[in-house]
Amino acid sequence: MAQSLPESLAQAIQKVRLRIARDRELGSSIGEENTKATLVEPILSALGWNPEELDEVRREFRSKAKDKPVDYALFLLRSPRVFVEAKALGEDLNNRRWISQILSYATVVGVEWCVLTNGDEYRIYNSHAPVDAEEKLFRVVRISDATEERLTQQTLELLSKEKVHDNQLSVFWKAQFIDRNVKRVLEEVLRPEDPRVVWLVRRQMRKLGTPLGVRDIRASLKRARIRIDFPIEIPTRKTEPQSNAGQALVAKGRPRRLDSSEADTVVIPARKEGFRDVFLGEDRWYAVRIDATKRTSIKYIAGYQVAPVSAITHIAAVKSIEPWKGTGKVVVNFSEPAKQVGPIPLAKRGRVKAPQNLRYTTRDKLMAAKTLDHIW
Repeated sequence: MAQSLPESLAQAIQKVRLRIARDRELGSSIGEENTKATLVEPILSALGWNPEELDEVRREFRSKAKDKPVDYALFLLRSPRVFVEAKALGEDLNNRRWISQILSYATVVGVEWCVLTNGDEYRIYNSHAPVDAEEKLFRVVRISDATEERLTQQTLELLSKEKVHDNQLSVFWKAQFIDRNVKRVLEEVLRPEDPRVVWLVRRQMRKLGTPLGVRDIRASLKRARIRIDFPIEIPTRKTEPQSNAGQALVAKGRPRRLDSSEADTVVIPARKEGFRDVFLGEDRWYAVRIDATKRTSIKYIAGYQVAPVSAITHIAAVKSIEPWKGTGKVVVNFSEPAKQVGPIPLAKRGRVKAPQNLRYTTRDKLMAAKTLDHIW
């Protein structure tokens, strides 16, 4: 009987942990190639990626011949979805050059998720996050740390073939990103010198029948050690992180209504010939109307092929949006050839009708959708 993903990964983690302990006892470096072969690839295999299938795993991947290769590119539907850069066991992963290198390359190629590992420590980054490199870090786990085994296993599960297909990393990233920013605001607001905090405490103390002076309250707040903490969400098969962003991506019913400021993707309907010759053949799409206020925020364009295909089948990163021959319309130029997705079909007897005109959404919502009903 085939093992489940958690069972397979748990066994792989135990084996790798023992190898790490043994290698450290020997006291000599095992080198990068041995690290990949004995520590990294067993984990990738347990996560459902087959290193022997080029459609799933490509070693020393280059998008272009002149590019510096990344150790592993994990593919779904012929598109790279995760980059893994491995260093030798014992190497310090704080080297900014390594971090910048893999993030920069992923951004150019259009790969959202990157992993930097030395076979023990795994650092997961979101290359698309509009923040500084340090803040692109999603999570850090260490296989050798048995005290955090549950967190390690269930974090690594997010890198499984199954979870990457379901875009679960984006769901948990959004929840964590929101928590991180809320924490920052709360820490700023709850400073002892902030008069709003003093006023709030004074008002509540009066309600309790214990009035205090401003000086006493301020002195007390200075003695306080106020800590804002958001426990790390651990994914399970039964629950999802409770945030509006996550709910919008995984809702099985009608998705949350999209705020116009959130849109980063346009979906265009196309007939067979135009789609083949222009969208795929010329890496652009022209003579479309895009709201001028939205043009700077549009990062992706997706193609919906009309009947008989009736599905979104490709997406491309946007290089530029320029005026089209003085018509008031624009041409959308792609930064690279469109990649296959889905397909994301028009649902039979679904709520959403076949798109007749350009529509807006987000890349995350589109990539997580099973049908058009999950997008709009």
